Amino acid sequence: TVCADLVNHRDRPIWGVLDARLEGVQVTREVYLGSRDTKTVTLTAAEHPELRLAHPRLWWPHDMGQPFLHVLDLRFVAGPEVFDLVSVPFGIRHVADYRTAEGHRGFKINGREVLIKGAGWTDDLLLADTPETIEAELQYVRHLHLNCIRCEGIWGKDQTLYDLCDHYGILMMVGWSCHWEHEQYVGRPVSERYGGVTSPEDIELVSRSWEDQLLWLRHHPSIFVWAVASDKLPAPELERRYLDIFRRRDPTRPYLA
Repeated sequence: TVCADLVNHRDRPIWGVLDARLEGVQVTREVYLGSRDTKTVTLTAAEHPELRLAHPRLWWPHDMGQPFLHVLDLRFVAGPEVFDLVSVPFGIRHVADYRTAEGHRGFKINGREVLIKGAGWTDDLLLADTPETIEAELQYVRHLHLNCIRCEGIWGKDQTLYDLCDHYGILMMVGWSCHWEHEQYVGRPVSERYGGVTSPEDIELVSRSWEDQLLWLRHHPSIFVWAVASDKLPAPELERRYLDIFRRRDPTRPYLA
């Protein structure tokens, strides 16, 4: 499934074509955008059978196979003019979770059970990381025979970490850690059960921030789970918002609270 948000920044409407190309396949869709209009365009295999790849080269964690990556080229064209274009690397893989008889959460990649061998990952204290230092540290992760990192706190100042985890076949547990779950962080009392995001204003802010993160990162095959809580549960109203965002934006991998 190919999904794109198209935005017309002009004061007049425009007719154009969204052109998607991957693995020798080309799919197009004519699109009308009104003045200052935003439209989400989704291309599915149900409408475009050529998007259903018969023998895909799969993305695997490095200890289970090769982390094969494809490239999606997207363009929006009106007449002879290319208004925008982007190349998006991605991987084809299926992620699922399950419960053991003891009630523990397990995960499967491409139908095979995977033993998660991971550790916490934090950025440099002063955000002084470079692409070279991040790559060296991820090579340490593989050398230690780990196959997963769990992002703690800051998520990196760009997509370098995620791109390299895709490339090296390192699974990522991405999501909020305990930012709003303890009194010393939020500056007010927090219940024993739920985090500190409880007011309508905070729920709106955090929900919108979460949706932005999903849109920013959802094409990365290394991310195998979205984690929305660390030490406590999200408040029920916040979790309802989380679940609605997941269903709309990325139902392709498990949700973990």
